[in-house]
Amino acid sequence: MKKPTFRVVITLILSLSISVVFADGQETPQSQKDRKDAERIWEQAIAAKGGRSNLHTIHSLSVTTTSHNSNDERKFQDLQVTEFFLLPDKVWSWIDQRPGFPLTVRQYDFQSEIGYEIDERTSYVERPEKETSIDRRLNSILFDGSRFNDYMKSKFFENQMIYLMETKWFHPDITGMRIEGRGKKKVAIIEAAFGRKKFEYYLDAATNLPKKITITTWFESLKTSDSNDFYLSDYVEINGVKFPQNVSLGSGDESRTTYLVNPPYNKNLFKQQPSLTAGPDAWKAKEPK
Repeated sequence: MKKPTFRVVITLILSLSISVVFADGQETPQSQKDRKDAERIWEQAIAAKGGRSNLHTIHSLSVTTTSHNSNDERKFQDLQVTEFFLLPDKVWSWIDQRPGFPLTVRQYDFQSEIGYEIDERTSYVERPEKETSIDRRLNSILFDGSRFNDYMKSKFFENQMIYLMETKWFHPDITGMRIEGRGKKKVAIIEAAFGRKKFEYYLDAATNLPKKITITTWFESLKTSDSNDFYLSDYVEINGVKFPQNVSLGSGDESRTTYLVNPPYNKNLFKQQPSLTAGPDAWKAKEPK
């Protein structure tokens, strides 16, 4: 049976919504008010980010993060990741966390449902027909294709919510809000949902920009959830949009992130299998000879 085509227009699943509902499925007046208040403050955050009109001009984005975490074991302390997002449905990633993990390249075209992951030991490709191509010479490991594709798709949208918050094609579902703290320490927290992920945006009172994002993922098979805190700071404006230059996961993580908005890119990138030897700049347009 042919797999359903990935849809750009996404119907967000409200499985993590905190709204209180009547037995007939209608929201209570209080939950309706909370949602409207949350949407109003979300609009303020989008305006602080650079405005929806500027966000909607972004059709590609390069993100490079270099981090050092002194809390990890020595061999896992350093990480360099370069990601190229071709919106609305493609992503290419270069992940270097040697010597703890092997150098890895991932490339996914969710529209065509073709994905690759290669590293110094394995080579894996996923196709819509559920055919799997493995290079046995590389001592390959076979992943569960559908689960891995769902994971990558989930990460694809998760990163958009961290770096961009919204795009022309993607708008999270705003489910509610709450206020924590008092006086100068008071902070507005916007709650959003996507599938089995819940997002909490802690907005800086002075700038209305996110200073922390908590992402909670529900794992149905394990009947449990897992949460990660991302700390955002040192915003810089690029093409009218503000991006955090520091995106840290937890304490002890020293991170620096740089961005290129709508950069020239290799038009053949998603038409061929990725290569480790092409390096972290494989996504870039080739210089004319």
